[in-house]
Amino acid sequence: MTAPRTASPGRAAVLAAAMLARRTCPTCRQDAGYCIPVSLGECVTCAYPEEQRVL
Repeated sequence: MTAPRTASPGRAAVLAAAMLARRTCPTCRQDAGYCIPVSLGECVTCAYPEEQRVL
């Protein structure tokens, strides 16, 4: 059994940029802190703004 390979610095940077792109909402351009669901296409706050109101 071989040890898992570690990513090179360049590959690690590319993967970090890709994950940031998956977390960034295209509507408000904020980092949502989670991967944006493909079914919504934007963060939950932008997808359901009426449910974010303070009563």
